[in-house]
Amino acid sequence: VEVSTTIKNDSDQPKSMQLKTVIFDSKNNKEVQQAFITVQIDPKSEKVFKQNLKVSSPKLWSPESPNLYNAKVSIIDKQEIADQSILNFGIRTITFSVAEGFKLNGKTTLLNGGCVHHDNGALGAASFDRAEERKIEILKEAGFNAVRTSHNPPSPAFLDACDRLGILVIDEAFDGWRTKKNEYDYS
Repeated sequence: VEVSTTIKNDSDQPKSMQLKTVIFDSKNNKEVQQAFITVQIDPKSEKVFKQNLKVSSPKLWSPESPNLYNAKVSIIDKQEIADQSILNFGIRTITFSVAEGFKLNGKTTLLNGGCVHHDNGALGAASFDRAEERKIEILKEAGFNAVRTSHNPPSPAFLDACDRLGILVIDEAFDGWRTKKNEYDYS
C-alpha cells in the first residue's frame, strides 16, 4: 500500500518531524502494518512523503466482500501529535482488456447498475449521511454492484457508503466532454 502524505511547514524555521502510518483491518481494528520515518521540511514549504507498507495476505475489496482497511497517519512534532488523519481504503486489482472485459481481483466482473444523481428525493440536494447510506442499501438490495454518479460530484458520505457496502463507482464530474451545452460549461 502506497501512502502519500503532504506536510506543510508554515513556520520560518526548518522542521524535523516524524511521520507514522499504521494500517488496521477495519473489521477487527487489528494492526496489520506500520511505518515510521523522520522527515525534514524547509520553512514556508510543503512536501509529499511516500511510504510503502506491505500487507501480507490482504483481504481484497469487492462488491461481495467489501473488506476495508484504515490508514492512521500521524505527524509527530517534538513527541506531540501535531496532526492526525484516518482514511479508509480497500485493496483490489483492476484490469481492462478487449478480450476479457473488466476484471476485479482477477475475476471477470459485469457492471450491473445505473446512474445516480446527487439528490435524495424529498430531502433535496443536501447530503445526509444516513440518506446516502440508505440509497446504497436500496441499490444493493436491487442487485446493483455499480453506479455512475451522473455529472455531479458525489458527497464523501455517498462514496464512503459505497466503499463500506460494496458498490463500484464511476465518478463522473461532467456530462459534456466535447460538445458545449452552453458557453461556460466544462466541455
